[in-house]
Amino acid sequence: MSEAVSELPPVTASDPFGITASRPRRCRQMHSSRCVDSARVCDVRTHTYSACSIEGLSVTDRPEVVCICGSTRFVDEMRAANRELTLAGVIVLAPGEADESITNEQKTALGALHLRKIDLADRVLVVNPGGYIGESTSREIAYARAAGKPISFTDAPDR
Repeated sequence: MSEAVSELPPVTASDPFGITASRPRRCRQMHSSRCVDSARVCDVRTHTYSACSIEGLSVTDRPEVVCICGSTRFVDEMRAANRELTLAGVIVLAPGEADESITNEQKTALGALHLRKIDLADRVLVVNPGGYIGESTSREIAYARAAGKPISFTDAPDR
């Protein structure tokens, strides 16, 4: 559904969360409360969408998004990489974790979900101490390569 650009003049407004809006467009629905959709803010008074910036950062200045891949045997190393990247201002997409054993069906679903995380990422970081790359990680690397994602490794791969 296409959005028609509103005839209203550009709006500049701030809310308590530091979101500044400009360039209004009609929203798709008449929302009963304020909403945010794909970095656009809906003003319920006029039902217009606007590009937004948060604390002085424009939508085009978003942080890098990195997807971490690696064997579940390296969960501590992946958590450390996640922490390091996050503190450096990177958005990190990491493998899902489960405290207990999971079924094959759950493992398959988590694997498919992780491929979607690769789709969202700007690049992939493979956490592979000692160069180890297992079957699932190999599949994720092949998927990332096919998607044209840059890939880096914490250690040189064995293969």
